[in-house]
Amino acid sequence: MAMDKVENPFRVKARVIAALVLRESRVTFGSVKMGYFWAIFEPVLGTALLTLIFSFVTRHPPIGTSFPLFFATGILTFQLYQKLSSSLMAVFEANRGLMAYPLVKETDVVIARFLLIVMTYLFIFIIFFAGLILIGEAGFPRRLDQVIFAIAAMALLGLGAGLTNAIIFLLWPTWRRIEAVITRPLFFISGIFFIPDLFPPHIRYWLSWNPMLHAIDWVRVGYYPNYRSSTLDLGYLWLYIGILLVVAFGAVVIDNLSLDLPSDRNIAILGRNGAGKSTLMRLIAGAELPDEGRIIRRGKVSWPLGFAGGFNGSMTGIENARFVARMYGEDTERVVEFVEDFSELGQSMQLPINTYSSGMKARLAFGVSMAIDFSYYLIDEITAVGDDRFKRKCDEVFQKKIETSKIIMISHSIATIRKFCQSGCFMDDGRLYYYEDVEAAIEAHTRAQS
Repeated sequence: MAMDKVENPFRVKARVIAALVLRESRVTFGSVKMGYFWAIFEPVLGTALLTLIFSFVTRHPPIGTSFPLFFATGILTFQLYQKLSSSLMAVFEANRGLMAYPLVKETDVVIARFLLIVMTYLFIFIIFFAGLILIGEAGFPRRLDQVIFAIAAMALLGLGAGLTNAIIFLLWPTWRRIEAVITRPLFFISGIFFIPDLFPPHIRYWLSWNPMLHAIDWVRVGYYPNYRSSTLDLGYLWLYIGILLVVAFGAVVIDNLSLDLPSDRNIAILGRNGAGKSTLMRLIAGAELPDEGRIIRRGKVSWPLGFAGGFNGSMTGIENARFVARMYGEDTERVVEFVEDFSELGQSMQLPINTYSSGMKARLAFGVSMAIDFSYYLIDEITAVGDDRFKRKCDEVFQKKIETSKIIMISHSIATIRKFCQSGCFMDDGRLYYYEDVEAAIEAHTRAQS
């Protein structure tokens, strides 16, 4: 495929992740007034309340003179891990629809959620410890760099655990409940209320298998001026994090495929149900990656025409259109203006799309597809939506688009394939056959059906 100027992949990746972070923050915090404020101050206030309660039980911390400081270095670090581990567990399930956009990869939605949680907790750390310093319950950290490294290690630990949980959850949905039960003791054995050096060697040995214990101990080594730990093992902590991340990021297996398609023809993909047509389209789009070989695209490839599965129901029509525009580096106001005019949704564009009928959602999705110019449009059956009048409108706009672009089409309608395509691919029994003449592809498909 050879067409158009190739964008810098790092710039594209940064743009996509930034758009996903904005979307994630809107979905997570936007449904509540001052949502981000409460997302920060709820943990701050909750930790302050827990600190007050436990300070009556334990007035003298194992190190230093301030129990609030000792407790905060443990509980906030632990909560960062806990939040990442639990929130990332559902990241693939919650963002399944976004995978249809060629620019969005599984790692992008993970990184976006990870960054949002980490940024939120950095604010929480800053606010809480600044408050302790102001009221005289804490001094400035002895080694701020060590505190930052320790928090980063705990964040990466949460990332690895969350991704591992996400993969298990996809295969076994009951895992969410089981994980919540088996990880509950971690609150008591991760060093929130104690330092490991106070225990006898045989108990300390078993406690030291818990990597979170080392991360929390590292925070305290960096914060307290006179604290040295004989239990802290940074080599073990980083080894554990490395193994967890390798397992988590290497667990997804994609079927092998190599493909070479001409760039000057409209191509149909034919095959019986379950032959792998949609998987092939996702590979072409970039929504899935091959284990071996390469798929080289020199041009912008669309998501399946009229696809609405990537929209978020709690966001308005305008917000969903802006999100897609940001990902593709388009002028957001131009895209919104086009979609508003094309979809004819009027004031409904300012409403959450979970209030839309299926017809309204289809018009919004088709409008967003048509608002952005692509070198290649991917079509999975749909070429128009709505009533007869609106279908004619869709057809007019689409015909203008394909005057300067090419299409790759999946359709069970032979008439539609003949109308749009010159060449074809036929998939059968795990094999892919390319035909320069679409009639030959149709004939092969018809023979296989009989």
